[in-house]
Amino acid sequence: MSAGPGANSAVTPPEAAVTSPEATLWRTQRRLSGHLSAVTAVDPGPAPHVLVTGGYDGHVIRWDTATQEIVWAERFADLVNAVAVDPSGSRVAVAVADGFAYVLDLACGMVLERLGPHGDDVNDVSWDPRDANVLAAVCDANDTGVYFWRHGSGDPPTVLEGHKHGVFAVAHSPSGRYLATASEDLTVRVWETSDLRSCQVLPHPGDVETLAWSPDERLLATGCDDGRLRLWSSAGWDVARTMPEAGASVRKVGFSPSGLMAFGASYDGAVRIYDMSAMSLRATVRHALQWERSCALLDDDTLVTGSFGGRAILRTVSDADADAGCAGDDVPAGPASNDEETHSINVLATGQEGRVYAGQDCGAVGVLGSPPSHRLPTLVCALSRLDSRDALIAGDYLGRITIVPDAGEPRLLARSPGGPVNALVALPDGTVVSGGYDGVLRRWTWEGEEAERVTAHHGPVKSLAWCPSSALLVAGSSDNTLSAWEPAGVLTEAARYGAEDLVLVNSVAAAVTRPWVAVASRDRHVRIWNPSGGTLLKFPAVHSKSVKAVAVSPAGDVLASGSYDSTVCLWYVGPAGDLLGWRQLIWHAKPGVSSVQSLAEGFVSAGWDGTAAFWSSQGALLRAHIPARSPQEERYEDPPAGSVGGLR
Repeated sequence: MSAGPGANSAVTPPEAAVTSPEATLWRTQRRLSGHLSAVTAVDPGPAPHVLVTGGYDGHVIRWDTATQEIVWAERFADLVNAVAVDPSGSRVAVAVADGFAYVLDLACGMVLERLGPHGDDVNDVSWDPRDANVLAAVCDANDTGVYFWRHGSGDPPTVLEGHKHGVFAVAHSPSGRYLATASEDLTVRVWETSDLRSCQVLPHPGDVETLAWSPDERLLATGCDDGRLRLWSSAGWDVARTMPEAGASVRKVGFSPSGLMAFGASYDGAVRIYDMSAMSLRATVRHALQWERSCALLDDDTLVTGSFGGRAILRTVSDADADAGCAGDDVPAGPASNDEETHSINVLATGQEGRVYAGQDCGAVGVLGSPPSHRLPTLVCALSRLDSRDALIAGDYLGRITIVPDAGEPRLLARSPGGPVNALVALPDGTVVSGGYDGVLRRWTWEGEEAERVTAHHGPVKSLAWCPSSALLVAGSSDNTLSAWEPAGVLTEAARYGAEDLVLVNSVAAAVTRPWVAVASRDRHVRIWNPSGGTLLKFPAVHSKSVKAVAVSPAGDVLASGSYDSTVCLWYVGPAGDLLGWRQLIWHAKPGVSSVQSLAEGFVSAGWDGTAAFWSSQGALLRAHIPARSPQEERYEDPPAGSVGGLR
């Protein structure tokens, strides 16, 4: 449905609006610090001097932009996915990963109502401009409905069905005539709110995670996994213009209040600002730690973004080229700084002598329990230890693969064009394989040359594992499939598994002495897959939320899984992978367990709250790592009584 070169001529840019008077105040304040981990949502609302932010720490904070101070802060039991101030500026809706949407009084932060439960995380919320009491909410993978709640009525919601997979985003048009929803089923649906019937289905070549209406309602902007920001004309629901500049999945789109500017924030670490009059790129704003899904244009020249470091960061768009917040491509790492960044642990790796290494949201890398030795430019997404080379291999959010030696300075091994490097593994021949957001496996030599590439999946490769007993490389993907590869010579596909009940593979881990791999997925299950024999066993859904990580003991008789529900499960298995029993262990706080690794003594789990717990294979909590306020004061503490669950 792409239009020709002159298709944008029918799109008339909206008239200019008066710039907000507080814009100058915003430009003097670069960072608003208050969250304990990544800032995941921002909304300025319609009133002056108001900004509401939500975080991975479960906090919702209202800021006064005139005084640059916190007005109030409210904490929820799980991470915050979205915040939306209502058109009257009196309430804020909060989408929380606990399966509920909350309505708060914007003046004082008091919770007015809890709406739910839904079948999964609430991803996004939107107020109806025509009816200030109607709120729409959409959810994650296990709930495909679109919910319409009437605030204060106590009535059950009206539920719209139509999407085949989880829904990422929802937005009412400015007049309230339409409701648009974006889904990982490769479509955007536009609903007529008068009768709540789907009137248009807009197909995309990949998952659609974001959308926004222009203030005059003539355009609907959508961001897609293919790296394109599309502008759809509401007159005929065709593509009026495609912006091709993004180099990775577009995760957030929006317009300035005047409609003269639009933006697209993508996985390549950039927010691109577009001039809607000229339909051209005006500026590119880069910051290595910015969370691309939390962005907003406060006016035509002021951008606010959330960051992995727990801050809301503000920039003047016209000064974007002078922004020094992002390290250049030739600067792979630097010394670890002590600037009060958050302590969130994103990934773990284990080495000889029981050493445990951590990669953090703020880019810090080092031995767990010691001050970080280095700081990479952005979030560490993957970490692998090579004791034979006395080094770590780190993959980051901007697609860099960095060698971090025990002694000396880090060096950039390669930069993958496939977006964030979520998966890394070293093969016995000394090469390194990375998994990209584009579904491609890339094999690198130790000198940084790309020796091979193969398209393994249609979605992001989330995890890789080397299975020694079968000499296979196993990959798990968010396209709901597993694949196994023979690495001799070139990567050759040996097996593949996919089923309707397998939803987004988050992690795979290999058994050293047994021919199977453990699988963690978003559908709350842990599985065992034998790529050689083709069998797959599914364990009970003990976790109440998505399973983020999995690890296997050296003997292959115990599995450990970590979940967004903040629990760790130990699974006891027989020689064939048959389940004998399990223990559910409680230690970490919300928003959950980020990584699990096996040790000779048992397992170590880490959370986005910055804690790490060491468990015996029998489920005893041996010791715990708790971050102090100063990185120089990291410490281990004895566990509190009653923190461990029993055998099921």
